[in-house]
Amino acid sequence: MRRFWREPQPRSMFRGGELPRIMGGILMLLILYMLYGWMRDVNTWRCLAKSDEETAAANPSGADPSEPTTPLPEATGPTDEDQDQVEEAGNEFQVLVDGGLSLQREEMEPYDRVVEWVKNQSFDRLYRRAKKDLWYSDLCSTPDRYRGAILALDLEVRRAKSIDENRYGVKLYEAWALTDESRGRLYDVVVLDYPKEMPVGYKVYAKAKFAGYFLKLQGYESGGAKPGQAPDKAPLLIGRLKWEPMAVAAPPIDTKQEWMWGLALLAIIGSVFGVRYVYYKWIRKKPESRPEIASATPGEVIPIDAWLERSAFNADVSGNDDDEDDDYDDGDRRPGGHNGHGPLRFSPRLDGEGKEDRS
Repeated sequence: MRRFWREPQPRSMFRGGELPRIMGGILMLLILYMLYGWMRDVNTWRCLAKSDEETAAANPSGADPSEPTTPLPEATGPTDEDQDQVEEAGNEFQVLVDGGLSLQREEMEPYDRVVEWVKNQSFDRLYRRAKKDLWYSDLCSTPDRYRGAILALDLEVRRAKSIDENRYGVKLYEAWALTDESRGRLYDVVVLDYPKEMPVGYKVYAKAKFAGYFLKLQGYESGGAKPGQAPDKAPLLIGRLKWEPMAVAAPPIDTKQEWMWGLALLAIIGSVFGVRYVYYKWIRKKPESRPEIASATPGEVIPIDAWLERSAFNADVSGNDDDEDDDYDDGDRRPGGHNGHGPLRFSPRLDGEGKEDRS
């Protein structure tokens, strides 16, 4: 008779339903993270406001209902409405190069001409003459088509500073701003008569209406630009601002910080898995193996007494009997009929012919 003892397998780092619960928790965290990004997007809630199509249907002329119906204010000097100015500006616009990091000397002529046009017109005049249906993509894809065009924008100013006067003594400011439609892409805005109480600095969150001319695509180096990377391009506008002090622009969202939080979450989850794996694999002690059970080779017949003597189980029993014998006299018998002397043995019953009785 051969008996085997199967060594128990080491315990897994997960017990029962732990793994499905952990995976379900991670999935729920990812879903919450995506919902957070979806809900904080301004465009998500745009459906609650009146759409542009509904506004256009209610106002087929395209005029701003808030604009007064008074006559257009008079210009104080030459503007793009003069035919001579348009022809001269058309020749000067040919020297403009899109994407340069700075204005070249030959580009200062059309630049100063547009500044003079803005100087001779008020904000109300520019705003009422402006196109309000030009998109950021229109200016970037076909800049030659829209050079010298007047456009109106609702800007969120992020940075503003004073720059030098032009050669005609006009005080200028430069602002970097964006719109809802540009989706984070910047406009480079040159402003005449910057509003006095409007914030100035490298960290500005202000809303303002703009009306002015489009000149060219100005190149600039973004903060995350790599060495040798081509500069980004922003439409260069020259005009006027009307500050809205009661409207505060939301601060920009730092997408890098979001990625850092996501990576930190993944690192914490990975650390938990790693600690559990190391603990169950290397630190936790394995359960001690059971004592060996005596076995016989095929065809060998071992009497029960001999099998018990060869078994490690019997050795444990016989080793413990020495301590237990002190509680019994030689003539006493232990429970179960064992007198406490020698190993526990089993004797087969024999019938009348000397054969083992298995009944």
